[in-house]
Amino acid sequence: MESNLVLRKSDLEKEIGTFIGWGDGDPDVDRAWTAREIRELKKMREKGEMRVLQPSPYYAWSFLNLSLDLTFATGATTVDLPDDFAGLTYQITVADADSGFFPPIPVVNKARIAVMYAGAPTTTGRPQFAAIRNKKTDGGVALELYVFPAADVDYTLTVQYNVTPRASSDEHPVVFGGAECRQVFLEACLAEAEKFNSQPAGDHEMAFQRALMSAIQMDQQRKNAQSFGLNLDRSDNESEGYYESFPVATINSIEYS
Repeated sequence: MESNLVLRKSDLEKEIGTFIGWGDGDPDVDRAWTAREIRELKKMREKGEMRVLQPSPYYAWSFLNLSLDLTFATGATTVDLPDDFAGLTYQITVADADSGFFPPIPVVNKARIAVMYAGAPTTTGRPQFAAIRNKKTDGGVALELYVFPAADVDYTLTVQYNVTPRASSDEHPVVFGGAECRQVFLEACLAEAEKFNSQPAGDHEMAFQRALMSAIQMDQQRKNAQSFGLNLDRSDNESEGYYESFPVATINSIEYS
């Protein structure tokens, strides 16, 4: 269930518009924004959002790292990566419906995959190697996984990857970060509104810096492991049978166990 504290594009623009004195854009309450005001609000909102998503010094937010299951269909040699793909952060894991999970596969240079296919063009089987390559030739970017060998059955490839940061839009109206980052995005956008009003270092700029530090600390706690497992070593307790699996050593006719 989505939190009612989730921040949307429209929420930020209303906050900015009200702060500047243009109102919230609702003609039933105040007045509709002019075309110029809409353009300026968009600029301030996008600048504010990107200040959070790409802070200086840079910080890698946990909410910009996702895990995605990709279907690698029978006979396929490639599988499309998402449009927001900005790089792998872990090895690619492989699974099928019958055997379950297999060892992760290494990511290699695409030329190496091409050489493999040149030497064994009809080979099929479980994915062993993958490369990331651009499938467009017109200057655009559309990435895919180039996999060897071709799939002999349907597989699921799980990728953990960084997301390309973007400001909210009509197509993606929800702001990154969730409810925990609501305040830092608000303050960043209001700090940009202060600059628009010729207040480059006003109250909201200072509030943004404080909120940013707090949000990063919370995010670091989320990323850090809460437990590395039970630290239990019974190797010094003979009653546990730990040593029973070790062979007896005989030196000079004397047995050591």
